[in-house]
Formats: sequence, C-alpha cells, structure tokens
Amino acid sequence: NRVVAVSFCEGPARALALLDEIDADPRLSRSHQRWVVRAELLHRSGDDAGAAAAYRAALGHARTTAERSHLQRRLDALGAPA
Repeated sequence: NRVVAVSFCEGPARALALLDEIDADPRLSRSHQRWVVRAELLHRSGDDAGAAAAYRAALGHARTTAERSHLQRRLDALGAPA
C-alpha cells in the first residue's frame, strides 16, 4: 500500500525504488501482487516491455482463474506477445 501511495505522491520511479527495497521480503515471494504493482509502475514509467515481463511473472504466481484472466487482459492491453 505504501508503494502505491508513494507512486501518486512522488512518482513511479521513486515507488519502483521503494519496491526494490522490499522485494527481498520472503513473505512476498509467492505473491502475484508485488509483480502487479511493479507492472503498473513500469507501465506508468513508459516501460511497457518491463511491464509485460512483470505481468508474465504475476501470471506465474496467480492462484485463481479470475486473477489469471485479469492479468492476461492487462498483458494483452499492452500489446505484448504472450
């Protein structure tokens, strides 16, 4: 939540730096959410290739069909190959 708030106050670059700092937390290692946040921040930064890679990583961690469907739609919206 803090990373998202920082992204709106200080911009996606600062939020990505903050996300890099907390990515080492083992509690987040199996969560697709950190990858979704990274994808959104990279997209907002203009790095659609990086965003696509992060969405692909999120797809690999998503647990439900609904999550995977949503993430696939986000990936498709970037126009990135599967």
